[in-house]
Amino acid sequence: MKLINTYRNDYIENKIILMNDNIVPTLGNNRSVDFYIDGIQYDQKVSRGFGGSFIKNSNKSGEELVQFAKQNSALLARSLYENQDSQRFDADYRMYIVFSNEKENLDLYRYDSQLIIKNLDSLDVNFSYDEVEYETKCRILIL
Repeated sequence: MKLINTYRNDYIENKIILMNDNIVPTLGNNRSVDFYIDGIQYDQKVSRGFGGSFIKNSNKSGEELVQFAKQNSALLARSLYENQDSQRFDADYRMYIVFSNEKENLDLYRYDSQLIIKNLDSLDVNFSYDEVEYETKCRILIL
């Protein structure tokens, strides 16, 4: 499963880099830096869904949940940071790729990804983890 996830993440990273001239890949294996967007380093994280905490707090489901997540991406980002695995915790700048339906096939060409990626605004995220407050930035692509 780890190998499959690695291939999936590499595929997504490749498509993102190819679809935008402002995104530059790293030239080595640099932990927590997958690419640069406008000169700022980002770590790519892929999520198979919105996360149980976000879903529970939104009190929504189905297409209503997807629309809520798109309209409240800063809340989604905060939830993803706050509910990350403690063994892999960090507050690095991230590019979250979030699948709204984990049963969908992984095909970024089905989406107008170039337009989506070019228009991804950087979000300022304030979050709490183990009673410590953090500030960071991220971008979210909801598929």
